[in-house]
Amino acid sequence: MIFVSAPSLAQTPPVLRWAGDPEGGAPYVEADPSDPSKLVGFDVEVADLIARGLGRTPQFININFASIDQSVVRGDADIGLSGIEDTPAHRTAFAVTVPYYEFREVLSVRTADAARFRSLADLRGRRVGTLGGTIAYEILRNAERNQGIEAVSYDDDVHPYSDLVLGRLDAVLLDNVLAERRRRTTPGFITQPDPVAVSHYVGVMAPANGVLRDRVNGVLKQAMRDGTLERIFRKWNVWNDDQPPLFARVNAGTPIEPLVMVAANGVTPSMAPSLATMPKLEATRAYFPALVRASVITLIFSCAAMLMAVALGIAIATGRIYGARVVRVLLVLVALLRVTSILSVLTVVELTKEPQIFATNLGSWVIPGALCAALYLAMSLPLAALARALERRWRWT
Repeated sequence: MIFVSAPSLAQTPPVLRWAGDPEGGAPYVEADPSDPSKLVGFDVEVADLIARGLGRTPQFININFASIDQSVVRGDADIGLSGIEDTPAHRTAFAVTVPYYEFREVLSVRTADAARFRSLADLRGRRVGTLGGTIAYEILRNAERNQGIEAVSYDDDVHPYSDLVLGRLDAVLLDNVLAERRRRTTPGFITQPDPVAVSHYVGVMAPANGVLRDRVNGVLKQAMRDGTLERIFRKWNVWNDDQPPLFARVNAGTPIEPLVMVAANGVTPSMAPSLATMPKLEATRAYFPALVRASVITLIFSCAAMLMAVALGIAIATGRIYGARVVRVLLVLVALLRVTSILSVLTVVELTKEPQIFATNLGSWVIPGALCAALYLAMSLPLAALARALERRWRWT
C-alpha cells in the first residue's frame, strides 16, 4: 500500500504576473524603505487583492512605465497596474478593467501666481509642463492649439515641479495624486482647487484576455462593496469624496466616460478626437507635424553637437602639443567624454520621445516606428552624402 502525503498532492497556485514601474514611486509602486527587496504602494495592494480573488499568487514584473502597454500585449505580464490612465486608446486597444480610482487633472502654479493663473485660459503664451504620453499631455496639446499655451513634456513627475519653482515653467498639469505627493516635498507652489478634467485608474490586459478581465472586474466590484478598496486608499492617504460615487456607478453598471472635461469660467473646453478612435491615416496626418518639428530640433542639436565636437577636437589637439602636464591630463578626460554616447543621446532625445507619445496615444508602435525610422533616414542620407563629399574634397594627396 502506498501512502501519499497531503502536501505532495497540493498544487502550487498559478501566478498573476502584473507589470508596474517602481520608479514612479509612492503611492503607486515603490521599494519599501525598510526593506528594499519588497514593494509597497496602493497598486501593489490592488494587485495582491486581485490575485487573491482569482486564487493566484501575485508576481511583479518590473517594466518601464512607457513600455507597460507593449509588455502586456506581448504576454510578458497578465495585467498592467501602475497608475494606468483610463483613455480612449486603452479602451480601443486593450481589455480594460472597470475604473477603480477617480483622479482629477489639476493645475499647479507658483504660490506668487495663484491669483493670476487659475485655469489654462489664463496661461496663453505660457509654458505648462506635464508627463508625456498622458491624458494631461493630450489636454495641453489641445490647449496649445486652442488657447495658445506652450506644452512641455517630461519623462518623470519630479522635474516639472522643480522647474515650476525655479521659474522655467509657469504651471504644471498632472493628476491630483502626483501633485499632492510633490507638494509635500517641493515647497513653493500651490494646486488650484478647480480641476481641469476628471479621469480614472484602470488595469490593462491583452485584447484576447476578455475572460480574465471579467473575472478581475468581479474582484474589484466586490472590493468596492465590502470596503477593501477604501481601506487600501485610506492607508495610502488618497481616499477622498470622489471615490464613493465612482464605486456606486461601477456597481450599478452605469457607463463611465474615460475623460470628462470640467468647465472653467463658464466654458467647457472641447477635446480633439483621440488618435486611438481616428482612422490610422487621419491620426498619422494629425500627428505628423509634431514628428517633423521633433526632427528639425534633432537636426539642429546634431549640427550643434558636431560643431562643438570639432571645436573640442581642435582644443584637445592644441593642448596636447602645447599644454602643461595637468592640462594634457584634463584634455584626455574631455576627449573620453567627447567620444562617449552622451552627445548622441542629447541629440536624438526629441525624435525618440515624440514617436513614443504618438504610439501611446495611437495604441500601436507600427506607424510611429516606421515614421521615426523614415525621418532618421531622411536626415541621415543628406548628411552622409555631405560628409563623403567633404572627405573627397579635403583628402590629402
